[in-house]
Order: sequence, then structure tokens, then C-alpha cells
Amino acid sequence: MPALTLQWPAETLWHSIEPTWPGFSVEVLPQLDSTNSTLMERARDGYLQPVLLVAEQQKAGRGRMGKQWLSTQPVGGSLTFSLGLPLEDCDLSGLSLVVGCSLAHSLDPQHRHELRLKWPNDLWYRQRKLGGILVEVCMLGRQRFVVVGVGINISEPPPLPEVDPALPAPMQPAWMQELDPAATAPSVLGQIAQPLALALHQFGQHGFAPWVSRFQVRDALAGQEVWLSDGTQGRAVGVSASGALQVRTEYGLRDVLSDEVSVRPLARG
Repeated sequence: MPALTLQWPAETLWHSIEPTWPGFSVEVLPQLDSTNSTLMERARDGYLQPVLLVAEQQKAGRGRMGKQWLSTQPVGGSLTFSLGLPLEDCDLSGLSLVVGCSLAHSLDPQHRHELRLKWPNDLWYRQRKLGGILVEVCMLGRQRFVVVGVGINISEPPPLPEVDPALPAPMQPAWMQELDPAATAPSVLGQIAQPLALALHQFGQHGFAPWVSRFQVRDALAGQEVWLSDGTQGRAVGVSASGALQVRTEYGLRDVLSDEVSVRPLARG
């Protein structure tokens, strides 16, 4: 069977995003190790222009806290891209939550599918991970370049490998064609890229505070009992104006930072 040829809306996206981010460019490459790593390397070499980089296949993608994000599916089975932007002179707290809000609204504007956001960087559908977000920052002197990586499953992923029966079975990921059977990687990119670029521009001006209520509507952890990687247990009660997860513990309300702990729902008996 010949390889699938994807028709990407590169020119349309350039026309819609360039007025917001002058100097913006769009690149689509057949294969990369990691779109985030590529843009971070370019930034360290001095390339700080706004850019959208798409990889039809990604061989060594990275997620938060060193986790892998691999495009193991055929071309078009997943959407992997990074948006690199010169976001200077603003507080980056809550940035991954803004990205999640923008993606969820673009893909599910009427809340028909009840897409949820699992703090701080996962897009959930029916309690399963549909996509992930990785935010990285490169400083070059006083210049700051932010790279926002996004990975979304488009078609059904291959079955997960079997694990030891004594261990909890991993949850099979979700995929976009569950929501929309006609979804393709190019069509999903066309839905989300321009609103995301605009959301990041607004974030650069106003920070996370205007997005708090939008995140709360889709907060997958709100009201759930959770445990933190240091062993603390409590109930998630939302996020602060700076994007910290707020957990009510026996010792009081605790603000949890994204680089401080990992958070998972407690197993229910």
C-alpha cells in the first residue's frame, strides 16, 4: 500500500497567524526525532522567529518529566507539532493550562464531547488521554523563546503491550476519530493552530488570570481525591490565579506547582 499523502493547510495557517505574529512561518517535515528539540536547538543557535513546525512522524518525542511521546502509528495516525514564539516580559505561570483550554475549546466548543483537562498538561476524553502538552523555554541573553509542543492521537493507537497481571492495567489512550470519524491530522491542525497562536498572544499580554474560569469548566481533577508524589493525599479543589493546582489536605490548602510533583487520581476500591 502506498504511503499516505497528507494535505496540510500550511498557507492558510500562515495567512491567519502572521498578522498576529509578524515573521511567522510554517514548516511541515516528513520525520523528526522531536519537534520541540528541533526548535529548542534552533533557538540556542539564535533563531527566535515565530514558527509552527509539524512532523508527520516523530521518532523521539518527549513529554513532561522526561516521559516519551512517540508517533508509533502510520503517517497521519497522530498529530505532532511545536509552536515556537518569542514570549518576553510576561509571567509564564499557567501557560500549559492556557494551551489546554485553547485546544479543548477548538475541538469541543459546545462541550458535546466533554473534553477535560488533567492538570497540568493532558487533554482527556472519557477518562483517557487524548493528547499532551510540553512547554519548554530557551533563554538567549535577555531574549526568551517559548516552545509549545502538542501531540494528539488521531486514529486508534495500537494495543498497549501486556503488563504483569499483578500491576494495574494501563489505560488505552483516546483518539480524535472517536469524537469525529472524519478527523485527520491536517484537519485537526487546521482547527487548533490559529486559535492557539491567538491564545498565546493574549496570554503574553494578560497572563493566566483571565483563563481561570475557562480551565475550571474542564478541570478533570476538580473534587477528586488525589495523591502527590511526596505521599501527601488530599482533594483537588481547582487552580489558583497563577495556575497552581490547589489541593486541600489535612494540613490545609496547598498550592502545587507543575515542576514540583506528579498528580494522579487515587485508585478507587
